[in-house]
Amino acid sequence: MKLIYSMFFLLFLAFVSCDEEADSTIFRYGVETDFRKDVVYTSEDNALKVEVGKISDSRCPTGVVCIWQGEATVTIQALHFLSTTPLGNLVLSTFHNPTDTLGMTWSFKLINVKPYPVYQQETDSSSIVTTMVINRIKN
Repeated sequence: MKLIYSMFFLLFLAFVSCDEEADSTIFRYGVETDFRKDVVYTSEDNALKVEVGKISDSRCPTGVVCIWQGEATVTIQALHFLSTTPLGNLVLSTFHNPTDTLGMTWSFKLINVKPYPVYQQETDSSSIVTTMVINRIKN
């Protein structure tokens, strides 16, 4: 009987871990969400797909005194869920343009780009995460 309970528990854990992994590319409107480069994320209502493309980071690294604080820019491609036709591209910046809208339907706000650069330390591009809030504008 213990063997049956143990097997049931292991199957349950496997199911839960797979479910969490599948949900990792789903985002909710109005909630700060971490987005990785070259991963397609889908809104929970299946109306929008978002992919972060190019990330440029010229922020003043920790350990250096700079004249200008610099900025990180993030290029975002938005797609309609049911087609491969792009709805548009946005470039958000931590300094000049942290918010933008796409048509009259969605607003995007760049919260952060992590990790913050450190002097003489190379950042692995796979570890870069952009934190954004995406909202669906009510018509």
